[in-house]
Amino acid sequence: MIWYLLLAHFVGDYPLQPDWLARAKKTWRGLIIHTGVHLLVLLCIFIWMSRDALPYVFLLVMIHFGIDTSKNKLAKYKPKWVVVPYLLDQVCHVLSIIFIVNLMPDHVHNGFLPLDILWIKLLLGYLLVTYFWFITERVTLHTNKEYVKSINSQQWQRMSMRAIWLTCFLLAGEYLQPVVFVSAIAFQLPYKQGKHSRRALLTDIVVALIVMIFIRLIS
Repeated sequence: MIWYLLLAHFVGDYPLQPDWLARAKKTWRGLIIHTGVHLLVLLCIFIWMSRDALPYVFLLVMIHFGIDTSKNKLAKYKPKWVVVPYLLDQVCHVLSIIFIVNLMPDHVHNGFLPLDILWIKLLLGYLLVTYFWFITERVTLHTNKEYVKSINSQQWQRMSMRAIWLTCFLLAGEYLQPVVFVSAIAFQLPYKQGKHSRRALLTDIVVALIVMIFIRLIS
């Protein structure tokens, strides 16, 4: 159950939270929209289960709203404090999911879910190497304006390449020749040019490798 909830959280907080919504989330209206998106994502998963799951869905959404409200208040007092609140926010969301999972009774845990758990873990892994790292790298390196500019300009290329790297690492044991071929292509795009090309290449490889290890450990 926890992997479904984690996937729902990261979907709502990353691909379904574009930059305009991230900025609007600092207002009550934007925060309500953002929380509503999370509710819809959760309902898309739990609609397959019994109605007994709904109270836990709404409780998780309320906790999410409370965490983001606290983050907004902290931002008013510490406007230059960026990285720690971002990381703390995500840690709190993960802890709230663990809390809800432990709160759910067994018959809710054992309810029917639409996808096999392995696919959920793979989807989570690809989400981590693409959208999650794209945002996380921007936030953690926000003071390096030049590098952040390169991250934004190569958003889709680098997200695609990290997904390819992850696929290569996951298949490396069984399909070595295709992995070597794809890796040779990957070295050309988007790392062929630019001042930060070597840094981007090493970062994307390491991120994909870490997520591959994470997937192996939880599978």
